[in-house]
Amino acid sequence: MKKIISILIAVMLLCGCFACFAACGPVADNTEHYDTITKTYKLTKDYQGKSFLTDGIGEVTVAKYTDGDTSNFFLKTDTQTITLRYDGINTPESTGQVEKWGKAASNFVRARLQDAVTVVLDANGGKATQEGHGRYLGYVWYNTADDPQLRNLNLELVENGFSANNVSPTEPFYDYFRKANNFAKSIKLRWYSSKADPLFSEQAIEATIKDILEDIENKTNKYYLTAVDCGLQVVFWAELTSVNVSSSASPTYTFVATEYDKTTKKAYSINVYAAYGTYNASDMKVGHHYKIVGTLQKYNGKYQISGIEYVGKIGTNNNQTLLLKENTYFIFETNLDTESSKDKGTYSDTHYTNLNVTAVDFTNGLLTVTGTAKQIKANGSQGVQEIFTIVYETPEGYVNTINVGDSITAKGFRLDPETKVITVCDGSRKEVAINY
Repeated sequence: MKKIISILIAVMLLCGCFACFAACGPVADNTEHYDTITKTYKLTKDYQGKSFLTDGIGEVTVAKYTDGDTSNFFLKTDTQTITLRYDGINTPESTGQVEKWGKAASNFVRARLQDAVTVVLDANGGKATQEGHGRYLGYVWYNTADDPQLRNLNLELVENGFSANNVSPTEPFYDYFRKANNFAKSIKLRWYSSKADPLFSEQAIEATIKDILEDIENKTNKYYLTAVDCGLQVVFWAELTSVNVSSSASPTYTFVATEYDKTTKKAYSINVYAAYGTYNASDMKVGHHYKIVGTLQKYNGKYQISGIEYVGKIGTNNNQTLLLKENTYFIFETNLDTESSKDKGTYSDTHYTNLNVTAVDFTNGLLTVTGTAKQIKANGSQGVQEIFTIVYETPEGYVNTINVGDSITAKGFRLDPETKVITVCDGSRKEVAINY
């Protein structure tokens, strides 16, 4: 009897183990590469000598990598470059916006295509079509020297958990994408994982623009990890000193954020990029002081802050713009088009015309310039005329060229509101101080 009970207990324990395994299942550690399902999907269409634009399929080479679901390709038969949005998928963002697994998806695509021998674009029947942002839609096939069989990169991204399946059930290849998506979901792979993404920081690091630029130059890996070519999330205060608005139907905004360092007496600047659909950016104003939270990124060889977080509000719109601290930046400029922010940028509530010089003194290396500037309000109306004094700390050997009657431009930062002294950089990047 005891023997029978022992056997029953052993069987129950064994069943319990199987039940636990079935319930929990294997869990990915997000470093693996899977292609079992991808290898079963074959390209059966002829692409030799075909044109992607007119025939819907054709051979290409990579011109530029953008992110996990967008790349630029050079069309061999049409001898032109196009931007392709990978159809049937949507990977996390890693450019204008920055999301978990976005950089990893971008790196995955680059790793696959940079070793490719053949790359083919397939528009999935008929002539190639474009989506709302002007990008062509299509599926990317590639092979390597080690594996001559063409494989579908869109499908491979789904199988490796970088995107959910967005292929329509009416497509004949839908079942491949469904199986790939179910597989990634079953092992909680990347997009479906609760584990940390090593290329994504969820906590912003306090920084200054000076610190960030020095980290990049010296490769100290405090804000930008050189080994994996990936930046971390940072937070800093800066004035917006200019803005460029793209001419596309869905405009993008690139601001220049600038800070002045009292110790070095230099101004430091970095671009802040706000992507498509970031309507908050349209309310940001040149001349305002902002707390900027975003991810340090290298794009097209240049460093910028992307993935901006909008926290706080200004005006009547409840979800608009970064938190405004105070207006500390002054602009002296002529012919501002306050009605056309798309061409000229969005300026502060108050700026000034050029400084019309009324007195000049150059003594002991200090160039003191006094003049008048007229206040211009945000609606374009003119305000009072004010007197400003600019004190330039001139370099050795400086020869003064500013005279009474001249009109000069200066942009400044208030360092001490109590004493009303602000420090500015003019167009030639000289450090100067304004007393007003």
